[in-house]
Amino acid sequence: MDAYAELVLRTLTLDQLLETLSMVPALFCHTGSDGRFIWLGGNWGEQLGYTQAELLSFSPMRLVHPDDAESTAAAMGGLKAGDFLRNFENRLRHKQGHYEWMRWNSHASETHLASVVSIFTQERAQRQALVEKTELLLLSERLAKLGHWRLNLATEELLWSDEVYRIHGMDPSDPQPDLATALSFYHPDDTSLMRQHGTATIETGTPYDFELRLIRVDGVERFVHSRGRVEYNSDGSPGVMIGILQDITQARMVQQRLQDGERLASVSLLASGIAHEINNPLQYVFANIGLAQEQLEDLSQNGKNPWASGLNELLDDAMHGSKQVARIVGDLRRFMSQRTTVDAIVDLNEVIKTTINMTRSEIRHRAKMVESIGKMPSIKADYAELIQVFINLLTNAADAVDPLGVDSARIRLSSQTDAKGWAVIEVEDNGPGIALQDQVRIFEAFYTTKPAGLGSGLGLHISRSIIERRGGTLTLESKPGQTVFQVRLPPVVSDDKPVLQSSTSLRILVVDDDPRVARTVARMLSGTYDCKVETDPRVALDLLTNEHFDAVISDVMMPNMTGWEMVQLAKAQTPDLIGRALLMSGAALESQLPSEALDLPLLKKPFGPDDLRTALSTLFERC
Repeated sequence: MDAYAELVLRTLTLDQLLETLSMVPALFCHTGSDGRFIWLGGNWGEQLGYTQAELLSFSPMRLVHPDDAESTAAAMGGLKAGDFLRNFENRLRHKQGHYEWMRWNSHASETHLASVVSIFTQERAQRQALVEKTELLLLSERLAKLGHWRLNLATEELLWSDEVYRIHGMDPSDPQPDLATALSFYHPDDTSLMRQHGTATIETGTPYDFELRLIRVDGVERFVHSRGRVEYNSDGSPGVMIGILQDITQARMVQQRLQDGERLASVSLLASGIAHEINNPLQYVFANIGLAQEQLEDLSQNGKNPWASGLNELLDDAMHGSKQVARIVGDLRRFMSQRTTVDAIVDLNEVIKTTINMTRSEIRHRAKMVESIGKMPSIKADYAELIQVFINLLTNAADAVDPLGVDSARIRLSSQTDAKGWAVIEVEDNGPGIALQDQVRIFEAFYTTKPAGLGSGLGLHISRSIIERRGGTLTLESKPGQTVFQVRLPPVVSDDKPVLQSSTSLRILVVDDDPRVARTVARMLSGTYDCKVETDPRVALDLLTNEHFDAVISDVMMPNMTGWEMVQLAKAQTPDLIGRALLMSGAALESQLPSEALDLPLLKKPFGPDDLRTALSTLFERC
């Protein structure tokens, strides 16, 4: 003890010393070997609400919170003479019933325990509130994939929040990287851009805000949004740079998907128009070749034309070429068309055939495709959506086997009906297989095993959603050298009706704004039906309301009014006509028609004589 302190203690009386201690925020006490207070200093009464006499009359253990009783007894009872207890925390009950948090620093002697005690209830509440706010901030950062960072410009000391670690593919418990390491994560093409923005912000004080790419520790490329600004020291010099980093990869993928959707819609509209323009001339080429073949066959059988067989061979080639064009346009039209609804009955064999045709040129230069196509049931689905599923599976298989080379790569497409009547379609490839950790997530949205820029991670996710909406399943089995995706779909009962022959006494009105198409359609029905041709739907409407026709065959899209509108207007005078109308179309624009128009039978151009006669016979059978 120094001389000054000794002088003070000698000049102060005991009462003066106690009064001095009462002005100090801390509390003082001595407790005996039995744990009871034997001396109290400081304002205990104000802090706990008890008088000094009350506190000296019972053991302080009576005031300890039940949850803290065991730890308090152990801490106090385990002290030996000369031991120190530092910063021990517990709760004591206030006379009004609530608890105050106490921090004890104690020294044990042979006869008693001397303690300095401070109440930190308010401090602890503030500390707890800060902890909760910090936890909320970290949770918000994790949900938003947004982290914060701080860089000391003098020492280059860098601090990352937990989410910044995760954005980089690291664990928050990993060592804090230095500045050079942090910059090395950025894509080589973007590193200089990051440095330029950082330097400009330090020199001018203007915050930066831009997007760039980083390469995570696992090699995965991510898009991030970076913002930063400088805080200055009191002398005006740059002190620290702080900022945020947000992973926007998923948002970029969604944006790209929307852009792809807009482009697809534009292509769909363009394809529909092109299909209509091609199919109209193709219709009369197709039909006239068919009629010419029929007439040549009659001449050949009657021996009237020795050249009939040779001409018929030429016509066969022309018909084959026409069918090839019709197939290409038809596949494109069906894929783009939105006419089919979830309640439509779809022929899966046609879906598979169309898919193979659409992917053949994509696959033949990359792999040999083995087809094992068995008869399958019809199902309820959307035609274009199913094609989308199988195109996705086939192109994924082609990507998987691409490194093998066309001589070694194999893709097998098989279909059958199982014992329960379900359709089972499998796409198998002999590629390297899919790793187990990827199989678990392969159907997740935005998850892809393809290199950056080669896949959106949505194809399989959307495909499974399409199949499951139809009550089916899309599953995966994979091992090195073999990957199989299997689609199973439930059947529907078909309601096919027999095709009946019609009578020559039945009158048919054929309406198409292209006179060659109208004449060709009538020519295909000549000798079987009595046909009248009209190219103006307004004139045709007048005919329908003033003359008797047993049926009307009309193009959908025509100037002035659609075929559906014409039939609807004529229905007022001829109510039964609505059930005896057959529409024909060379495009997918019929999706713009009202839903009730979709109930009418529709012939897709180009069609041949047999297709037309069968459709018309079926129409009369329905009536």
